[in-house]
Amino acid sequence: MKTIRALPAAIAVFLLFAPAVFAHHLWIKPAGDDKETWAVIRGIIPDRVDPYDPERIREILAFGADGDSLDIERTDREDIVKFRAAGDLSMAAAWSGWGYRVNTTRGKRLMGRAEAKDEGLRVLSAFYSTHYAKSLFSWTVTAGKPVGLRFEIIPLENPLKALPGDEIRFSVLFDGKPLSGTSLYTENGEEATTNDNGVGAITIPKGRTVLLYARHRIDVEGDEKKDYEVFTTFLNFEVRR
Repeated sequence: MKTIRALPAAIAVFLLFAPAVFAHHLWIKPAGDDKETWAVIRGIIPDRVDPYDPERIREILAFGADGDSLDIERTDREDIVKFRAAGDLSMAAAWSGWGYRVNTTRGKRLMGRAEAKDEGLRVLSAFYSTHYAKSLFSWTVTAGKPVGLRFEIIPLENPLKALPGDEIRFSVLFDGKPLSGTSLYTENGEEATTNDNGVGAITIPKGRTVLLYARHRIDVEGDEKKDYEVFTTFLNFEVRR
């Protein structure tokens, strides 16, 4: 039977918190000029878009101007997922299982342990990567509440009205519970540590698009495919200049 426990702090700090520039982001944005069609983007916010396997996007959630859930029509293209929502979109969320990864003596590889060994690589550790994302377009009551993602960042006040330099509080939840003592980052590297209630305050950076993210890692025992799991959650929105 598998058991999961927290990794020793020193190992977690070393392996978890790489700068955002070396990681892919996940977010939702309009698909071209069509204001009714949206795309789940993997890349580097705001402009870099990378191809991915659409099957990796496990769920998409959409919310309307009144904060209620909206039905969507999903379309899986060759290397991206697009969708249409039945109403004006105020917020969208998605989560993806990117799959197994290995750390080897030759660096990280996007493959499982068995495949890496077949290629003659020396595997130091194996893990599974999962991303969660929320993109906020307008403020509703729903925007300040959990939407049911396993790992999510929740604004405790409207960040869309913020100006660069304003301090906004955010809550970080994992499995529906506050995640205390974790780091909440902005894309430009600012860091805040959440308190016992899972709340951290971030100073809004310069620039129109703001990206926040947090990571959480748990060790796994009794699983031949992975030694641990890595979870990353993103929240992005635009602020006044």
